Amino acid sequence: MKNSILFLLLTFSAIISSSAFAMDLPDDSIYNANSKWTDQNNKSVQLKDFKDKYVVTSMVYLSCKFSCPLTIAKMKEVEKGLSPDLLKKVQFVIISFDFKHDTPVETLKYANKNHLDISRWIFLTNKNENTIREYSTLIDFKYKTLPNGDYDHSFALVALNTQGKILGRTDGSEMNPKVIIDLIKSDSEKIKN
Repeated sequence: MKNSILFLLLTFSAIISSSAFAMDLPDDSIYNANSKWTDQNNKSVQLKDFKDKYVVTSMVYLSCKFSCPLTIAKMKEVEKGLSPDLLKKVQFVIISFDFKHDTPVETLKYANKNHLDISRWIFLTNKNENTIREYSTLIDFKYKTLPNGDYDHSFALVALNTQGKILGRTDGSEMNPKVIIDLIKSDSEKIKN
């Protein structure tokens, strides 16, 4: 009997705490998506793991020779443009849409080759294309596979606040890192006040 009561109390407690967490996020937070991802260290990650950090995110495929390296370079400019204090509160999240080739091993090699600080940069992959499509829809990123196996895709940097709500974005070949820097600075100032 005591074991049954203890079990019920623990179950009830778990339900309440998970409900409290869910209510903690705004309805339009991308962190409400329950998808699971694999990072460059082959560890399981959920989007809600980034809660309480600002996120600068985009989607790429690592064998891209044109716009994806530009996207990474623009994200590096955002990183350089943030104050050391603010940089501690920012996570750079790259989602690969080439799940067949961009394995955790390959994403880690890419991060190291490009001198990305993996304490701040995280590469996520998923073997389920529907999960990748869900994320691309959440951040309004378009991509399609071409007959030769290459990709046609948009390119953008998207800033999320600490609750996973989109603060804003900058798109195309003229992506302006200052837009993302200013969005994060402005939102962090609001929080201070």
